[in-house]
Amino acid sequence: MMPTTIDSMTGINIKSPFFDTITLLDLFPTHQAPKKNRVALVYGANGSGKSTIAQGFREYAMSTTPKTVDLIPVVGTDIIKMSPGLKAEKFFVFDETYVSRNIKVQESGLGTIVLFGKQVELEKQLEELEKQIVQAQTDIDSKSESIQQYNSATNVVAPEYWKNLIIKKLQAAGGWAEMSGLRIKKNHIKTRVTEIEVDRLGKLRPRMDEATTRAKLDELLVVFDSTDASALPISSQIQTIGSPEKIVEAAKILLAKVPQKPTLTLREQELLQSMGIDVLSTARGFLSVRSHKICPTCLQPISEEHRVASLQQIENILNREVEEYRNELKKLILSEIQADFYQDYSVLDLELFGKLILQISSVNSAIGNHNKVVQAKISNPLSLAQYDTFTDLITAYKQLNDILVKLEDKRSSYNQIITNRQTTEKELLKLNDEIAHYTIDSEYQSLMSRRTAKETTEKELAKALQAKNGLLDERQLLDAQRKNLQIAVEQINESLSYIFYSDTRLQLYLGSDQMYHLKVNGKDVSPNKISCGERNALALSYFFTEIAKGTEFQKLYDDEMFLVIDDPVSSFDVENRVGILSFLRYKLNQVLTSCATTKILMMTHDVSGDV
Repeated sequence: MMPTTIDSMTGINIKSPFFDTITLLDLFPTHQAPKKNRVALVYGANGSGKSTIAQGFREYAMSTTPKTVDLIPVVGTDIIKMSPGLKAEKFFVFDETYVSRNIKVQESGLGTIVLFGKQVELEKQLEELEKQIVQAQTDIDSKSESIQQYNSATNVVAPEYWKNLIIKKLQAAGGWAEMSGLRIKKNHIKTRVTEIEVDRLGKLRPRMDEATTRAKLDELLVVFDSTDASALPISSQIQTIGSPEKIVEAAKILLAKVPQKPTLTLREQELLQSMGIDVLSTARGFLSVRSHKICPTCLQPISEEHRVASLQQIENILNREVEEYRNELKKLILSEIQADFYQDYSVLDLELFGKLILQISSVNSAIGNHNKVVQAKISNPLSLAQYDTFTDLITAYKQLNDILVKLEDKRSSYNQIITNRQTTEKELLKLNDEIAHYTIDSEYQSLMSRRTAKETTEKELAKALQAKNGLLDERQLLDAQRKNLQIAVEQINESLSYIFYSDTRLQLYLGSDQMYHLKVNGKDVSPNKISCGERNALALSYFFTEIAKGTEFQKLYDDEMFLVIDDPVSSFDVENRVGILSFLRYKLNQVLTSCATTKILMMTHDVSGDV
């Protein structure tokens, strides 16, 4: 069988920041057979490199990468290659690093518990977990506080604050609820405003801009309010009135015309001047009726001779041309427009109807001016007439017809509303909804923003709670692992009794919490009462049980191993050095006698404590 690395090794090559060049340390010099060096004692003051050598063996055993110390076993000056199948854990190093990594004392009530080996690493993980749990709880508290703010209806960051503000707006006088419930649906109460309605109105997409929507609602509502379920349509269509343009054109021509003046006697001229054509025309009609015997003006009897003579004189004055001219002028007379004719249309739009009545008055005034000029010409056809009112007349008619067209549109809408009242009601409700959307849009955007922020925080809180629960589960698992780690407490207590020559001087026992508690002189003590020497005694006792882990008691140290022990007695007082040195001699003798190839490297700064 090929010799192992441990069996073959006579020394090491070492290089580190302390050993700045490769240094050969001949730890186990070769002697003539059968004598073989298996124990090396290295003496060096503090800072001489002992800890570096211990660290080098640790990194070599654990195959650490990258290394802080390059250490290679050699035989003579030749490097030893790792033997096939050699396990790295057969190198064991006891130094201050081992103690700090494998022994930890901590407070437990009024006493002390001791953590060994992997328990120390688990404790570090638990301490880190505790920090994470505290941080997670801080995060949870912060988010919970934010959630409380989001749930406060009086806080501006809360969705409830904005929802209530929107509801208040919708319920305001003249607002959405009143318009919907009272004005449109004709209910006795306003429409109820719910969160569902708030979201529906907030997410609505209006068909028109706000101003147009409001105008459309007002227009439709005027007609809707003027009708009820029992109202009947207005069947009579509103017609425009024919323009008087032809009359005006004819008036311009006729009024500018003067008929040929007849040849009259002096008496006839006097009659024309004193009575005028209108009176003469009336007199002719009266005298032409023979049953008229009394003059209505002077109440004198009318003789036949007087009747014939008077008729002859009047006929001379009123010749045919003048009469025909006067008859043409009479055709230019315009009739006034009767406002009463439109009274039934007042329900369509009171404001527009008022404008109609005023415009009819304006038209009739223009007609009166027109007729006055024409009538004057009829009365005195031989006179000159000035006709300058025709522009006002045509304009007045045009403005009147514009109003009549609008009123006809109102009539059509009115009839449509009555015929399709349910459809109209739906349209009004829709317009009211769209106006409500514009009214609450700004506040609704704030509501949506606050909802999103709240939902995000709630999700983050749930995530934080889940993360904390995960940490708590992990803590529980690690704590269980820590408590389930079994150590050879009986062997450690035996070692402590050997060191201190007492069964009660330093003793471990397994508590109900599944942790290893420490008693000093039979009493519980706090960690600050545990000396450095006592701590190292625990570590050394644990070290010699740990290197034999997994082996039968009868074969405790039969496996080949390499032990590196650095300054094991430096922290002990004089009284306890005797015990620790005795313990070391006892244990090292066990190790060396159990396996013929096992080697030990002992390093110290105190030659008085040589084992």
